[in-house]
Amino acid sequence: MKRTILLLTIICLLNPLTSSAYWPVTTEDNLEIAATPDLHDRNPRAIPFTNGSILVAYGLEGSGFMYQIVDFFGDLTYEEPQPVFPGIVNTSAAGGQLIIDGEGGAYLMKHYADGIHAQCIDSTGTRLWGETGVLIYPEYESSYELCMNDEGGFFIAFAKDEEADWDDVQMQKVNADGSLPWGEWGLPISDSSYVTERSPKIASDDRGGLFVIWQDGSTPSIDPDLMGQRFDGNGQPLWDENLFVALEPYIHPIIKDGQGGIIVKSNDDGSTVDKHRRIDADGNILWVRDYLTRYGDYADGFLMGEPGFYYCGFNYNWQYWGQRVDIQGNNYWPTYPEQTGAPFTDYIQPDYFTTKKAFTFNYPYFFGFFILDFAYLNHQVTVNYLSMVGERMLGNDGIYLMDSLRYEPEMSQAIPLPDESVAFVCMHGSSSTAGVPYDVLGKRVNLDGSLGGPLHLLVDLEPESSSIQIPPTGGNFSYNVAIEDTYVVYSDFDAWVEVTMPDGDTREITLREGIHIDSNSVIERFDLVQN
Repeated sequence: MKRTILLLTIICLLNPLTSSAYWPVTTEDNLEIAATPDLHDRNPRAIPFTNGSILVAYGLEGSGFMYQIVDFFGDLTYEEPQPVFPGIVNTSAAGGQLIIDGEGGAYLMKHYADGIHAQCIDSTGTRLWGETGVLIYPEYESSYELCMNDEGGFFIAFAKDEEADWDDVQMQKVNADGSLPWGEWGLPISDSSYVTERSPKIASDDRGGLFVIWQDGSTPSIDPDLMGQRFDGNGQPLWDENLFVALEPYIHPIIKDGQGGIIVKSNDDGSTVDKHRRIDADGNILWVRDYLTRYGDYADGFLMGEPGFYYCGFNYNWQYWGQRVDIQGNNYWPTYPEQTGAPFTDYIQPDYFTTKKAFTFNYPYFFGFFILDFAYLNHQVTVNYLSMVGERMLGNDGIYLMDSLRYEPEMSQAIPLPDESVAFVCMHGSSSTAGVPYDVLGKRVNLDGSLGGPLHLLVDLEPESSSIQIPPTGGNFSYNVAIEDTYVVYSDFDAWVEVTMPDGDTREITLREGIHIDSNSVIERFDLVQN
């Protein structure tokens, strides 16, 4: 019996160029994620979101804490930014914090006069906890740390200001529904009287609890030493005593080791050389390593990579460096005395060098973004990335990502995207120069060093010919596609042919080709054959 296949529709997808926004392809042009005329858009925080998008939260002068979603193609989801807490009247441009929720959405937090409020949004960006969110702590605290818990909620920790002249460290648990199992005040991490405890850093223990590392003034040292403890999901300590970790450090970021423990980086006693320590679930320090990294600041990179490895990014002696370490403490890129690390750049003239930087890992590469200060009206952002053997993949000094900026970008963040590209988000402007308010800007870089993202153009084409009949022995057909566009980017060309089978079922035949579109050109694809 002869089978008849009806060619219904050819759909050509060339991913997004819309009239509103797209990922720019020149160093001078930037994606304006938030650029409210004559008002400051400040203090952005950005995280990877659903389907390759980016969630950006920031403070808008006169309106308060806002959020926007930048989709995979560089389109802004909302024509106007969305208020995180529309029921709270606040005109400050101060920002807040955010963290993914493990279910495709995110939690967003902001401190107000009555305390810390939290909001949950789902994967579509819809607010789930009402117009004022949930009050997760009933006092004003402006600095806090977040981490996910294993039940879909999150933990938060902060140093609590006491009426007397000292601070205590406090923690709170928030369930996925916004409930507070530890009560409205949470639980103390450490609350020794007459002793300052500060700067808690937290990480999930992957068993419903969390690790906490904080600076503690209860020791005889002049400055607070570093102490640690692990708590279960009920907030109860799991180690008999608080663990002494390090002597008088300035900074102490922590990351999970992927094996139920944590890794702590600290510059003990204010040293310019960091120590790295791995601590297991029972509170044992498994190893200590020197000279893996040099002390810089909180913008240094310290993040997990592929399973069993972590990556560090830092600056030293007018260069930017990277280091790759396994969880046994073995380094894979050079270290002292051979070399400081794997270089992202060559030596940079001190007049041009800044310590402003951002790092991210997007398997299998470690990316670094760096701010260079050439002159007034000529600030630049460069990017380079390192392979697993420490090879610079975009040349000795990387490539320019942003050029001819009037001021140094601030609060830089790097966000990995699903196609191995990376997005860069920053704040740019001035609080003291009239007519130059802060904006939130973005850029996207691909592995080959090109800028921009995939096109977003969806076109439905009706076939010009009548239905095509293919005999049981097989055959082929051809069709023509012509699409016009004016944008420069590498993209994938997808074509779907939808067919109707004799029994009424529909099928799709898919074709993909890589194409490059030159500026102001016309794309023409003729006589594509599908067997």
